Amino acid sequence: MPKYFPDFKQFSTAAAANAQIVPVWRQLLADRLTPVTALELLGDAEHAFLLESVVGIEKIGRYSFIATSPSFVYQAKDGKATVSGRNRSDARATTDPLDDLQKLLPSKRYHHDPRLPNFTGGLVGYAGYDTIRYYEGEKLTRPPADDRGLPGAICQKHQGSDRTDHRGGRSDHRAATGRGHHHRGRGGPRRAGTWHAL
Repeated sequence: MPKYFPDFKQFSTAAAANAQIVPVWRQLLADRLTPVTALELLGDAEHAFLLESVVGIEKIGRYSFIATSPSFVYQAKDGKATVSGRNRSDARATTDPLDDLQKLLPSKRYHHDPRLPNFTGGLVGYAGYDTIRYYEGEKLTRPPADDRGLPGAICQKHQGSDRTDHRGGRSDHRAATGRGHHHRGRGGPRRAGTWHAL
């Protein structure tokens, strides 16, 4: 079994087709590790998440996703937005959290590999009911008091994630890699030195 996917030739083909972001992953057997125990192994990693897919009633879906260490975390509450993460910390007034997130995301062409599910990294979070105050506040003549004190919206950007395939009994780790930053070593491409994680 190859150590990394795609191999160098497949990666180069995707890059030549004008893809600016190409997912690269390594596959491992996961017959002794469940998504919950994998999350436990991460310990107290800040902003970790486990996203379980469920189909129908009490039927586990095919994939589970885990990620930690987002490149940034966006929070909006009471008209104020904060962005924190690696080498950045910013706070400002906001009137449109969704527009803020659109501006924070890079506008790049992504290569979807048919061997992967649609979710391979990106924004993970929520926009709560209170987010409606930003868009239809004039209709809320008597809005209820905030009795929870939680942000109206939190989203975090992940460069990659770990996926468990319940059907195949395998787990893989994916990272988004930029075109033109690749290196061919033994066993195929690798994210080290000349690979650049976006």
